[in-house]
Amino acid sequence: MILGLQKLRPLARFRPAHVTHVSGFMLVRPQALSPVALSGLRQFSSQPGDATFHKFDAAAKADAFRKVFDGGKPMWEALAEVLDREMSAPPSKILSVGDGPGEPGCFLAARYGCPTITSDSVVPMVEAAKQRVEAKGLSHVECQVLDMQDLSAVADASVDVLSSAHAYPFSPDKPKALAEALRVLKPGGIFGAVVWVSFELLPFAGAIMASVTGTQPPPPPPGAPPPPPMSLAEPAVSDALLAEAGFELREGKQDTVSFTMAPELALRYCALPVWDRLTEMENSGELPDAWARYEAAWPQVAKAKGHLTDDGVYLASVRFSISGVYRVIVAKKPAA
Repeated sequence: MILGLQKLRPLARFRPAHVTHVSGFMLVRPQALSPVALSGLRQFSSQPGDATFHKFDAAAKADAFRKVFDGGKPMWEALAEVLDREMSAPPSKILSVGDGPGEPGCFLAARYGCPTITSDSVVPMVEAAKQRVEAKGLSHVECQVLDMQDLSAVADASVDVLSSAHAYPFSPDKPKALAEALRVLKPGGIFGAVVWVSFELLPFAGAIMASVTGTQPPPPPPGAPPPPPMSLAEPAVSDALLAEAGFELREGKQDTVSFTMAPELALRYCALPVWDRLTEMENSGELPDAWARYEAAWPQVAKAKGHLTDDGVYLASVRFSISGVYRVIVAKKPAA
């Protein structure tokens, strides 16, 4: 049902969260990791010359991100579900910003079949999106290098839907980014964004960095805002920003997504939040064996936090599972 226009109201009412099975991964019930499997992990992660575990370079980083990227599909589906509810007619043009290698822009383009721009401010990401578009045969999708804070290449009131997944929390000037979103949307156009409410990967990364450096990270200063991945976690924050930009708030959705993968991929995936810092410490000489310490600490931290599972015997049965709670924010540009 298409909800009618109404006064601004907080996005506080959501459907109950539940675990979503991630396409391409297997969801498993957490249990204790056996000594046999943990020992096997240590042996597996210390094999000399194993590129998976010993080449923590830019290519390995991109590969880890790419392999887990499609696990986010349930979030793109949830975004589309909310858009369906709000649209009175199929969109004629979509702009998706901060898409990385092309999502949720490609997903929405395939769903609605209309001209779509998938964009990111990082050139290599846009190049990866072009490959994704070609592989999916989406001839109606254009890939552009765009900064969400400067969409001057997009005409005023020219798109029906503006979408994003986990990008707006990283904007250093959110009011400016949202003002640009409002400008390019047609009257009555829909803004839809996915943001993290919580994500187990972040405390995991903090715990493993404490193991690597031997010290606990300092607490944030009093009153400091959350780090970028979580900067829009609180509905009151995003609601206020959208209202100040001139949007009419609509009811969103909250849910849980779980990523489960083999440990050799998880080892690299878990490093993504601290990858650049580990490389910096190693290259500068601050901690010459930073990556070796990370490899050694990873199985212990993963086990302690309950992310590793196995059947107690075979290394091949070991799986790493990590979850997050996400929220779909939706708002409308007032009709003319």
